[in-house]
Amino acid sequence: MGALVAHGQVLLHPEPPSRRGDATGSSGAAVAAGGGAAVAERGGAGATIITGAGATFPYPIYALWSEAYKKETGIGLNYQSVGSRAGIRQILARQVVFAASDLPLQSADLERDGLVQFPAVMGGALPIVNIVGVKAGDIALDGAVLAQNLPSARSSRGTIRRSSG
Repeated sequence: MGALVAHGQVLLHPEPPSRRGDATGSSGAAVAAGGGAAVAERGGAGATIITGAGATFPYPIYALWSEAYKKETGIGLNYQSVGSRAGIRQILARQVVFAASDLPLQSADLERDGLVQFPAVMGGALPIVNIVGVKAGDIALDGAVLAQNLPSARSSRGTIRRSSG
């Protein structure tokens, strides 16, 4: 059985928080982010910090990239791994420079909210089941079964159901 593919989407607002007169009280420094300009906060002692929030899935790679980027540029990354919906809420409230979401937003929503989106991370997820009475190797989950039972944008988890036939 193959692995499922999960995509990490990055959301940017063309007018970052520190240029909108938000409540952070920070001054802005331009930072290139995925081909678009973003503004990072000035932290303590004048350190520049890019703030982001969202999906938990990409956190490990963002942490790794953050260390390497800070070593090369002196610019830090404060990424809050709080879940896709929370990250989307924060970017809409202009509380962060970027947000990450496991699911891509619809074009109409991006246009309405003035956001741009691009894929940043892709990885695998392996479905694991533990069903009483079913021995290892006795179950086959094909694409159709997985598609019917995996989480969607409306639910937080999927449920594998035993067929009646």
